[in-house]
This record gives sequence, C-alpha cells and structure tokens, in this order.
Amino acid sequence: MDKLFYIDGYYLDKYQIECVKCDKNLLVVAGAGCGKTSTILGKVKYLLSLGYKENEILCISLTNEATNGLRNKLKNIGINIDCYTFHKLGLNIINMFYKNINIVDNKYLEYIVDEYFLSVVKYSCRKYLLMLEFKNFKYNEIINSKEFILYKRNLVTFINLLKNKGLDINFIYKIYINKFIKYNYLFLLEIYDIYENELNSNNSIDLNDMIIKATELINKYKLKLNYKYIIIDEFQDSSKIRLNLIKSIMKYNNSKIMCVGDDYQSIYRFAGSDIELFLNFKENFLNSEIMYLKNTYRNSKELLYISNKFICKNKFQFKKELFSNKSNSKPIKIFFSNNYVDDLKKILKLVGTDYMIIGRNNKDISYYVDKYEDINKLNYFTAHKSKGLESENIILINLIDDIMGFPSKIKNDKIIDNLFDKELYKFDEERRLFYVALTRTKNNIFILVNKNNISCFVKELLKDYKNYIDLLY
Repeated sequence: MDKLFYIDGYYLDKYQIECVKCDKNLLVVAGAGCGKTSTILGKVKYLLSLGYKENEILCISLTNEATNGLRNKLKNIGINIDCYTFHKLGLNIINMFYKNINIVDNKYLEYIVDEYFLSVVKYSCRKYLLMLEFKNFKYNEIINSKEFILYKRNLVTFINLLKNKGLDINFIYKIYINKFIKYNYLFLLEIYDIYENELNSNNSIDLNDMIIKATELINKYKLKLNYKYIIIDEFQDSSKIRLNLIKSIMKYNNSKIMCVGDDYQSIYRFAGSDIELFLNFKENFLNSEIMYLKNTYRNSKELLYISNKFICKNKFQFKKELFSNKSNSKPIKIFFSNNYVDDLKKILKLVGTDYMIIGRNNKDISYYVDKYEDINKLNYFTAHKSKGLESENIILINLIDDIMGFPSKIKNDKIIDNLFDKELYKFDEERRLFYVALTRTKNNIFILVNKNNISCFVKELLKDYKNYIDLLY
C-alpha cells in the first residue's frame, strides 16, 4: 500500500483514503472512534504531495487543547502548518489592522448587567421590580436573591448566544414589538446598547467580536490570506459567525475546504453551536460532497448497534452505517444499587486501572469522594469533558430521573428559547450527550442505577436492548 497513506503507525482504510483524495469541498461524517484525526493528517500529507505549500493550508479546531493536539501530531510527521482556534484566527486578522485591542471575557458583560440593575433598583419605582415577578421579596432583598441572580445570568447567556448566531439589537427589537409582555426585552435592548457602546468606547472586543470583526474586515478589504485549503475539525459544533468567517476567507482566497465531524456528538448548543450548519453543509458550500468514515476502531459491533439506534431517535441526524471487527455480546452492565459507594468499589475491582468514570454534572462525583477517602482519586469526567477521550471501561454514575439527572431536565429560560426556533425531539441534545458517554468505551459500560429512581435513558436501554445487557445486583 502507498506509504503516503501510512499515518501514525497505521494505513488509512478505504473510506479515509476516499476522503483524503476528494477534490471537492467536503464534509467528512464520522462516528465515534472512526479515525477523524488520522484522516485530517492524511489530508494534509496528501495536499502537500499535490504541490500545496505548508503556508497555504489552515487547520482549525474549537478549543486550545484540541488545536495544540492537532498541531503536535502534524509536527510529529514533519509538517508545520497554521493550526488555530476560530478565536485566534479572528484575532490574528484584527491585529493586521488594529493594535492595542483590549479583549474582555464574559465577566465584563456580567458587570454591565449588574450595574444596570443596580441603577434600576436604586432609581426606579417599585413597579419596575414587580414587572420582574419577584413579588415575594422585599424591595431591598431582590438584588441578592437566587432567582434574580439566575435571571441576570440568563440575560448574559442570551446576549452571548445572540452574537454567536450573527444577530444583533434588531433581533431583540423585533421580539420586543411583537410581545405582549415586553419588560424582559426592554431590559435586553438597553443592556445590549450599553454593552456595545462600552466596548467601542474602550477599544475593546469580546470573544464573539474576535470572529465578527475579523469577518467584517475580510469583506471590507477583500483580504487575501494565502490559504488555499482549510480543514475544520469538530465541525458539528460550529456556529453561524464561525461559518461566516470561513466563507469570507474562501471567497477572497479561492480556497477549498474539508470539514470533519460527527453530528451525533453535537453537544454545545448552550455555547452557540448549531447542528443545522452540519446537516445543511451542501447549502452552504457549492461544489461539495458528503462522505462517511464507516469503520470504528473503538467500540464493539454490539455497542455500535445500541448507540446508533439510540441516537437515531432524534429527528435531525444523519443516518450512518458503521462497522467494527470487535465483538462483545453484552457490553452494557447495569448495577441496580442500594449502596453506590460499595458498588462503585466492586466495579473498580473488576475493571482494574483502565477505566473512566462519567457523570452528567461536576457534582456527581462529590458524594463518593466525600463518603470514602480511599476512593477520592477517581478518574472522573463530565460527559461534556469526556468527548474525544476513550478508555477500556466506562462507569456511568447518577443515572437517575431528576432535574439534575441524566438526562438533565433543566429547561431553557423563556427568554433564551427565542433563539431556538426548530421543534426538536425531547432531550435531543441530552441524547447526544449520552451517546458520547456510551461510546467512550473500548470494552464495557458499567451503569450505576438507583432502582427506585431510574433514568428514562436506562429504562429505554432495558426495554430496547435487553439482550445486550447484563443485570447485576
């Protein structure tokens, strides 16, 4: 086989090679453990063999950790190309035109919101506060109430999501004029206006502006960046403003693109990711192709069957055909537990040192650590943080039916719901998050369950896939 397709100790499979050789704008749809990174490395290597120069290829990922990891893997095979996050790319472009730009984090917007409401409480009449529906509080108690703190946090989230989706104050105004109860949107109008004016007067930008302003500069000056080929990792978590930035670069640099991702693992809607951009790839990129990586090198074929059937209950997902040479007749082991700590100890003895514990929330592990000191060095991740990782055995904890269980039943605030207009399958993103947790394993999944309070996801597994499950008591 051609050494060109020998990557990191392995030859690429036929599906990966087809993606590497494709000369159209390309979306590579992968499953968990299908070799997405190897495909990216193979693509870069192949482009260089065609005559592309290193400085003509750009790789983008979403986080510093992922970007650094990709950059190091490329360097390990002797390749040195630009690897950036979207934010770093945007800042590089802004720095071509402006110096001494101040970058503010989310705390600055939180400060603006706090100051706004301090002035409302201090100078406005009582009816202004009654509009906020905090009628059970005394006038001077409202500011420090948990309910009001949550309310302010939701306003901050709304503004961040608004900008991430490429929207502005006009969107708020349209809601405002169409709402019978207007006070929330009056506040948002005023806060957004104050915030943007403060940023401009202080020569400051926030994280969203790093991308928005860079796109504006590219379009204004028809900016040439010399990038002839762009590769985006984790494309399922892209947002509207990120898409706009890339399309602008492509327009003025005659670039081609390859995006790699897994729509089953789109789990960052709360941070602005939009799965529709993934599903509608061909509408956004002309002369494009969608290709699939079909071999998984992590999960057994039985777990693939379970996880794929489970995730495809969501209405808006690509249907995939995935293959594995591994077999495990009963990859799921469910513990119906009365004593979580003792049962966790039993599982840890079974799995040895190669394991990962996954919960829905940061606090899910605290009960175990607080209860027994001898297990307080546990290899624990939230489901979000586990994405991209793998282990021989996975232990899922806190699978309960509760607002803080898995699935989480916390609902978006009604203000934030204005930004999401598609009717989605119930718990669609929680379902994708559970899929992420299931597919971290190379061997078995151990699920700790309170038999008196069973998660609806566990009930579904028991109902639909009982032949693949060991029940342990």
